[in-house]
Amino acid sequence: MGSKTSIVYSVPALPALPLESDETEIFRNPSNTSGLFQTSLPPNIETLQDLYINSCKKYAHRSFLGSRSHDGYYTFRSYDECFEVVSSLGEAILKLSLPAKSIDEFHDLEMDCVGIFSKNREEWVLTDLACMINGIVTIPFYETMAPNMFAQILEQTNISSIFCSNKCLEFILAQPDMKSLETVICFDSLDKSTQNKIKEKGLDYCNFNDLLQYSSSSIFKLPKIKSNNVYTISYTSGTGFDPKGVIITHKNIISALVNGQLTTLNLTPDDVYLSYLPLAHIFERYIINLMMCNGCRIGIYNGEIMKLKIDIADLKPTIFTSVPKMYNKLFNSMHDKINQLSGIYKFLFTKGLRSKTSKYLSGKGEKSYLWDKIVFNSIQKEVGTKFKWMLCAAAPMGPSVLLNLKL
Repeated sequence: MGSKTSIVYSVPALPALPLESDETEIFRNPSNTSGLFQTSLPPNIETLQDLYINSCKKYAHRSFLGSRSHDGYYTFRSYDECFEVVSSLGEAILKLSLPAKSIDEFHDLEMDCVGIFSKNREEWVLTDLACMINGIVTIPFYETMAPNMFAQILEQTNISSIFCSNKCLEFILAQPDMKSLETVICFDSLDKSTQNKIKEKGLDYCNFNDLLQYSSSSIFKLPKIKSNNVYTISYTSGTGFDPKGVIITHKNIISALVNGQLTTLNLTPDDVYLSYLPLAHIFERYIINLMMCNGCRIGIYNGEIMKLKIDIADLKPTIFTSVPKMYNKLFNSMHDKINQLSGIYKFLFTKGLRSKTSKYLSGKGEKSYLWDKIVFNSIQKEVGTKFKWMLCAAAPMGPSVLLNLKL
């Protein structure tokens, strides 16, 4: 959403090839019809390690990653500050030998892996970055994962260490078999009772903040990562079926970012993104990397979907991603309020919506100074007035919902 005209996402590839009766044309991005996408970004960025180091140098003093502090306000670390944290964390992960070897005989791969099990939070992103720049493969777990799926992933990946929240730690401790798991690194502080439960399970533990006390050594060198190195194993959520792990390389994400940079999003360092879709899903991690590529500011939601409106009001994001279910809820909430209008207010709203719809469908854009000011201002304030783009993932939206949210 957000464009004045329809976006053409794909066109027939050139040169056109002869087709059999049961074949369709090959479609490619309009910006690259004659071949596959390049797999690097300027200047010579071929891996996510290259991307992160470049962004931290280029946008060093700009705000990067933040969440609500104890006083309820959003506070941010700069790109430079995050780099220091990530460097210390990465060195600690390696010195404590937290990654475990995982072997994929089918693909002839040997990987060092750790798990992350939590809803979105700063520590999640920092852990992912620390692992990524050191060539460690992260295995994300959905917070809603069933016990049998959790056990299956542990068995398949052979991870020995997992970063987690207190809530997810309770889930882990309730499992009958720890498989290869040896160490839990908790994002939250642990009380004595929880520490005892961890010991009873035969596990070691440490606190995330303790790892940050490792000062990054000047002699510590980052490994050279190649584009074909594995970045993550992204598992499906397991809805209806057993979860399946997809091996994602650095080249996969960089190629997708090349595509993202060719879109009409026109991201700048002034853009703000609200992260609330699960980081365990590759789409959200792709978006995080896309924001990082452009020096944007990323705010993590408060952890409660029902309070998302408060985050939007306080953070004032310019970029927002969601799924049809959430947009439908927003659409229904707006219409419930509209249906409560009566008299002159109802008349003005109906007339204003018809006018804006006609203007938009004739290609004149979705903005109307008059109607936005006198009729739609209150709704726009509630939904968010700073949005440049609202992206929809997972499935198409209904045309009427899409049109009304644009207007």
